[in-house]
Amino acid sequence: MNNALINARAQLKANESANDNTAAPALRPVPNLPRSVAEHHANLDARASTPAPRADEAIEQAKAMFTVGHMASEFRMAYNSLTLEQRALILVAAQLDPSACISNFQDFDALSRTAICDGLKLIGALNQRFTRAVGSLNNLQPNQLH
Repeated sequence: MNNALINARAQLKANESANDNTAAPALRPVPNLPRSVAEHHANLDARASTPAPRADEAIEQAKAMFTVGHMASEFRMAYNSLTLEQRALILVAAQLDPSACISNFQDFDALSRTAICDGLKLIGALNQRFTRAVGSLNNLQPNQLH
């Protein structure tokens, strides 16, 4: 074992000494930087001449991120990324059949989706109650319960 380590160190030193003989690559200037103050001012003038987006357009773009469709898409992705065990836990809290954990969120009907939402709220309330009682559940150790 020691011989293998000694041989590996010797090979590393040999490779390092071989690499020291090569020349360092030449530095290249960044092409986006202005080459003079006049070019910098010209860039600033060009930016000033382009109109800024209107506030109402920017607000509409931001609101589009919080539409019902966007939130539903985010929820769908979050549910579908859960493990089967996590999905089954949510379905039990929602008083649904846990064997449906293999289904994607899109496969549930509207009533089941509402139940899943209620089940998540129940799990969140339980989590919050224990967090208030004993602190962060991430720090909870099994030996603290005995």
